[in-house]
This record gives sequence, C-alpha cells and structure tokens, in this order.
Amino acid sequence: MIVLLNRFTVHGDPETFEEVFAAVSDYMSDRPGFLAHRLVREAGDGAAYVNIAEWESLELLRRAVRSPEFEVHEDALAALATSGPVLHEVVLDRTAVAA
Repeated sequence: MIVLLNRFTVHGDPETFEEVFAAVSDYMSDRPGFLAHRLVREAGDGAAYVNIAEWESLELLRRAVRSPEFEVHEDALAALATSGPVLHEVVLDRTAVAA
C-alpha cells in the first residue's frame, strides 16, 4: 500500500477549497487502486489542510494523477492552494483494541 500525504496551504476561500476538493474526491474514489482518503484541516489554522490518501500501488496512483481528466481537478485546486505531496510506504498499521 502507498500512502500519499499532501499538505495544502489555501490562498483562496477555505470553504471553496473544500468544495473543490470534494469534487476531486468524487473523481479519485472511482479510480482503480484507490482505497480511501481523509482531508483534515489543521486545528487553529483554517488555511492548512492535509490529504491522507491510501492507494493499492504507486503505479495505480501515478496512473490516476497523470490522466488527462485529472488535469481539470488539479488546475482547480492550484487556483486556490499550493501543495506539497509526499509518498510513504506503510511499515506499521494498528487499530484500537476493543475495550
């Protein structure tokens, strides 16, 4: 599994950014290899977000972001925010133990 951590610094309206990101979410959730993602906003900073996305493989993630259809979404996000994506491999994964 590949985990993408993408930090966004929003320069536009945060509410508009969230709406645009929701459209990106709709698009990505239908791509082969997509497993899940979560968009989080930094507590106390309404302009800082992180997208935490899980993909089956690096190849499938790259295929999704290199598709011509993704360009529209990428441009819409870039108009509102700068980003810094970093790829990670999972080395330990734990969930809470039931009480």
